Amino acid sequence: MTHISERLSALGESLTLAVDGKVQELTAQGKDIVNLSAGQPDFNTPDFVCEAAVQAMKDGQTRYTPPGGTPALRAEGAKFFSEMWQVPATAANTVVTCGAKHAIYDALFALIEPGDEVIIPVPYWVSYPEQVKLVGGVPKIVVPSQGLRVTPEDLEPHVSSRTKLLIFNSPSNPTGQVYAPNEVRALVAWCLKHNVMMLSDEIYNRLLFGSQTALSPASVSPEAAAKVITINGVSKSHAMTGWRIGIMTGPEDMMKAITKFQGQTTGNPSSVSQAAALAALQGPDEVVAEMCTAYERRRDFAVDRLNQIAGVSLEKPEGAFYAFPKIADAASLGGSVALAAQLVEHGVAAVPGAGFGADDHIRISFALGDDRLAEGLDRLEKGLAHLKAAIA
Repeated sequence: MTHISERLSALGESLTLAVDGKVQELTAQGKDIVNLSAGQPDFNTPDFVCEAAVQAMKDGQTRYTPPGGTPALRAEGAKFFSEMWQVPATAANTVVTCGAKHAIYDALFALIEPGDEVIIPVPYWVSYPEQVKLVGGVPKIVVPSQGLRVTPEDLEPHVSSRTKLLIFNSPSNPTGQVYAPNEVRALVAWCLKHNVMMLSDEIYNRLLFGSQTALSPASVSPEAAAKVITINGVSKSHAMTGWRIGIMTGPEDMMKAITKFQGQTTGNPSSVSQAAALAALQGPDEVVAEMCTAYERRRDFAVDRLNQIAGVSLEKPEGAFYAFPKIADAASLGGSVALAAQLVEHGVAAVPGAGFGADDHIRISFALGDDRLAEGLDRLEKGLAHLKAAIA
């Protein structure tokens, strides 16, 4: 029998990827499943981005690049952080990674010693706790006292001498909630008070609805910038999930350490993908705006439709492309994992809230066509009604 290390054996499976894999398997068998679990845009990558990638290949940009990314993309990434989000960034403290997910792992590997504690507010993205454990850290899960956003008062009982990091995500995956500026400043002040670093996952912050704005924690003050690692990318904003390019900025010594780490692990992000990401960042904002308009329309429809379903309630998403409805009967239906499995039998896929630390919720995505979204929500309503009737 092959020996697998304890740390890898203990690693949990990503529920989002597991659900998506099940949908693909059933679809290949000819079954019609409306996939409300998808964590990626339904749009194609913009033509001008694809054309830039093709040109890069023709120009011979298919060789190794520096481990931290090409000078051009690092400079453009720094410009993106500093001009769009007022985060102090230069090419010297900006690193390109193999997707934002790996940027998070890079940051955790660079920062966390075995036994260090990492505060993770509920609901959280599924990979945060598992990545923390993978580098030897201890996830400290904090449930908000009210709603879906934590406050310093929520965090205070969980801080200790081993607390090293707070993971912050706004707009949120899975809720689409956006922290207000005063809430961001309060969390930054709490981190500075306790000498705790903050990892700010901002991969959805270009997908905002209406007049909604997002404040980047590192922009609050020079003191904050010295304590915050900011992570972004082009996957969600430009429909480039498969291109695997993330961009991060933070204290320069840490970015140098992460560059060294990448040099011994990933080597470098894909050279062609970096050329595509450069084109995306330099391209017209209208491309992102058009996607946001579609997401906002779908958000409005999904919220209205979900509020019509008995036993379902939710807080209106303000960004990203997710809704995180609470299912009143989730526990009596066996919990969110069992519920999601049964919903697939009714032709609709959603992600169990258990993967996000909230077992009485499910996550649905509205990153799919309007007609399929409507059909999926119809199936969700019928499926819930059938399941509740079966236990009545």
